[in-house]
Amino acid sequence: MNPYETFARQIGRTRLLAWLGPRLFTRFDLYARRTGMPDSTSGTNFPLVYLTTTRRRSGEPRTVPLLGIPADDGGTVVAGTNWGGPQDPGWVHNLRVDPHAVLERAGETIDVTARPVEGPDYDRYWSQFVDMFPGYASYRTRTDRPFALFVLEEP
Repeated sequence: MNPYETFARQIGRTRLLAWLGPRLFTRFDLYARRTGMPDSTSGTNFPLVYLTTTRRRSGEPRTVPLLGIPADDGGTVVAGTNWGGPQDPGWVHNLRVDPHAVLERAGETIDVTARPVEGPDYDRYWSQFVDMFPGYASYRTRTDRPFALFVLEEP
């Protein structure tokens, strides 16, 4: 593990990251995506993906950067942590209304359908998220809501 990744894992456990994340990292990653710059996870093993959902009220597309881990069936699993905030992020609500979305990962853009993760798969995938980025365990201590997990798979 390189020093940048070690630092990211340490700061990920703090409330500072929960505050900076939506204000800085999310915006920076979206800017990096538009301009072709390296994103905030460059130099780490954190698998950044971009998820575009349809906003449930306006019908407009909404793109968010997320960490995504491989699903057993070749799809991608994403977690609705909202940086440990008290409410689900908007994209979770969007997927609950319309499970069709677009996923960008490793330079590939694919149409996907979201399937909620439940039962024993939930616990297994959640532990993989925490192993990858320990900050997720800290997010769990900041709210009582369960974090939504979705498998994004090609229809």
